[in-house]
Amino acid sequence: MLFVLFISAFGFGQNPARYSEIDRKVDDIPSNMEKSTTSIANYISENFTGSQDQIRAVFYWTASNISYDLDEKENSKKPSQSPQEKIAYALKTKKGVCMHYVEVFKDIANKLGIETVSIGGYTRSSNGQIATVSHIWCASKVNGTWYLFDPTWGGGYVNRGRYVPEINNKFYKTDPKVLLASHMPFDYMWQFSEYPITNQEFYDRKTESSDKSLRYDFKSEIENYMSLSTAEQAKATASRIQENGVKNGLIADRLDYENYRVSYEKNKDNFDRIQHIIDTYREAGNQFKDFLSYRNRQFMPLTSDDKIKSKILAPYSMILKCEKEIRQIKDVPKENIDNFNSIKEAIAEAKQKFEKQVDFVNEYLSKDRSERDKMFYKRVVRRI
Repeated sequence: MLFVLFISAFGFGQNPARYSEIDRKVDDIPSNMEKSTTSIANYISENFTGSQDQIRAVFYWTASNISYDLDEKENSKKPSQSPQEKIAYALKTKKGVCMHYVEVFKDIANKLGIETVSIGGYTRSSNGQIATVSHIWCASKVNGTWYLFDPTWGGGYVNRGRYVPEINNKFYKTDPKVLLASHMPFDYMWQFSEYPITNQEFYDRKTESSDKSLRYDFKSEIENYMSLSTAEQAKATASRIQENGVKNGLIADRLDYENYRVSYEKNKDNFDRIQHIIDTYREAGNQFKDFLSYRNRQFMPLTSDDKIKSKILAPYSMILKCEKEIRQIKDVPKENIDNFNSIKEAIAEAKQKFEKQVDFVNEYLSKDRSERDKMFYKRVVRRI
């Protein structure tokens, strides 16, 4: 019975002997290949064929090559660093906090084709105390199954104010229920549980909800989440965080962040869409100028009727697309509304100009060839 409990506590399919073999080979990586996640991924790819061995190599390299930075200034250093800046810092200094461990782990794994995400949350120590700072760990989809990893906690521990490096396989491919004893995701979707617990239940030291009335299909939810835009992901995350109960300040801060991200991504998405519309509008304008030049040459050199028609219909369809897309944009910030309306007016004016030329071409093509040339000359009405 004790043996079964021991095995379950360290995850499924664990093989310590196999780990040692992989770990030794990872230790042999040339130092010049440790300067980028790309070269590290290449080394792992060249030396390990299966995803199971590769993810072990990723975990071991990250956990054994980065030392936890206990300097308080480093813990809060550059919170707005980009993922690549975090990776560069960790690889250069060989130290960092959880966000550095996770970005390195995630980047190497993803470059190996192993789908990996970061999971934000808060933790509880072995004595039951809830942490006052948030934490971040990883999940990787290996051969169709999601596994949990914490390369930070798996790399060592703190003793009397000093960091002690020591691989802890308890945080490698950890059973979700086991990790949930100490790690609580802000978003309950990342509990990988059919009966996720609330924040209150985490405080009560539960790892599975006692309410079995409704089964949560986390696999389908994650798959759907991955198909959403960034703004939609943030909105869905905020909704689940709110639903699970805002128990402490860390959760409240994360909820505020996700709500901010919804607004930011929505505006960013609108900006990108508007920029695309402007680019399309300009291209339509360039093609329109080419058409007018061709018309001024009385459609010379001669070509087929279909090609003549396409010269105006192609840019006209662009303008129609611009008109349709700009109507779909909502919630424009007040400070940008004047510019937004100016773009709409410019598109509307362009549409009218295009339609006049479309009418001209349609009339031109409806006439016999002998009558077409007359359309290029103005009719002069003489009064008697």
